[in-house]
Amino acid sequence: MLEKQLEETEKAIHNGMEDTEIIHLNQKFHELLVDFSHNRHLKNLLEHVNDLIHFCRILNYTGDHRAETILSEHRNILEEVKKKNKEAAKQYVMAHFNHDCEHLKRVLEEGKEN
Repeated sequence: MLEKQLEETEKAIHNGMEDTEIIHLNQKFHELLVDFSHNRHLKNLLEHVNDLIHFCRILNYTGDHRAETILSEHRNILEEVKKKNKEAAKQYVMAHFNHDCEHLKRVLEEGKEN
């Protein structure tokens, strides 16, 4: 399922789909990943902050080649999940999270200047 989700995202990017559709596909990947974690507490927590997360994903998508970068990072995570390599998957998730946070900070700082 995760693989199919990434394939759909890749097609959408290459076919020039609307940003909103690609963001939706990106969100679906995250939802599936949480579902596969079987972590009830994480799922409950995320349900309470989904609106804020969605807003951050829209901002995070801003910039050149962000869709491709995000897709590549998601592929790295999926490959390690498929191999059942928890430590490597965790490292890729953390790297992805850190990249997103750094990108969001730049986007927000640039917004202040305008």
